[in-house]
Amino acid sequence: MTHATCPNYLDAYSATLQNEVFVVTDTSHVKNPYGPSSKVGCSSTSPTVSSAAGRWTVTGLWGTTASQIAVAAVDGAAYLTKFTSAAALLDSTKNNFILSHCPIYAMNCEDRSDGNGHQYYWLEPILQKALALSGMLNVKNPITQLPVVSMIMSGHMHWFQYNKVANFPPQVVFGHGGTKLLEAALDVSVMQSSTFVGYNMTGPVTEASSERLFGYVVMGRSGGSYTLSARDGTNTQHFFTSVGMSTTLNHALALPTSANGSDGSQNSTLEDGWIAFITLLAVFGLVILIVGIIFTQGSGKPSQPTDSSDCASAPKESVAGIEADEAESAPVDLPPSAATRECC
Repeated sequence: MTHATCPNYLDAYSATLQNEVFVVTDTSHVKNPYGPSSKVGCSSTSPTVSSAAGRWTVTGLWGTTASQIAVAAVDGAAYLTKFTSAAALLDSTKNNFILSHCPIYAMNCEDRSDGNGHQYYWLEPILQKALALSGMLNVKNPITQLPVVSMIMSGHMHWFQYNKVANFPPQVVFGHGGTKLLEAALDVSVMQSSTFVGYNMTGPVTEASSERLFGYVVMGRSGGSYTLSARDGTNTQHFFTSVGMSTTLNHALALPTSANGSDGSQNSTLEDGWIAFITLLAVFGLVILIVGIIFTQGSGKPSQPTDSSDCASAPKESVAGIEADEAESAPVDLPPSAATRECC
């Protein structure tokens, strides 16, 4: 699809990598109803944690002012449509990762309205509602019955942050790759003692990290989990954790999938094809080995082929009528016709 101008809400799309599906959602246009971005990333020696519950209106719109409610109404409807489309891209036989420019439930910081210090709050409430209503978090693997969304990956905030809320996939912020960092990391002890409260979503924080540094993250597979290591430019590790898979590779191979991996047809997956090919090669090699052993032990020395019309009574001989052992010890000059003649 092409656009004459850059739209505010692009359609979601996905990419598959072996046992993982990455679902990309365009959330760069979402407006923070809290206020200007200058309030993002403050620091405090004794911050408080703001509850999101008080900012939801009885009609289900976010905000306490008319302008905030208006922003939430427009963006909320648009992102619910896009997130619902993204839910249809999930593959219940694989581990799915939601990629969103803006975090859906990362912790942030703002100035207190009374001017007395700062308070932490959860970003981004409009996306939280869209996620909750889209059904993405309710999709489960048919074998393990675990939710298929393994992680939410975001940027936007210029630091590294990890939040694991009970009963929800972890939210990771990779915003520390090389641009200007936010002024300070958050207090991890405050993060870990807080409770996430969103639209139809609530739970205590079970693990958290906030790092203000330039660096990168290394992810890998280890058994039934994904490992995540946050490192700085010297490759020094600052945070490490593991995230459980909704399905292992073996589980994925056991599930019949279609070309798009979403239903129960009998088309082979790429992994199934490779396993069948390697198994066939192994069986073929074993058969050749067994036949060779039987042939060698059963006949000792293979006989020369015969033709009953010309050589029924002819003695077995090598090329030019000389036994092989004699040919090795007594070189003989052979005419061209004899050198190419086969006995019987």
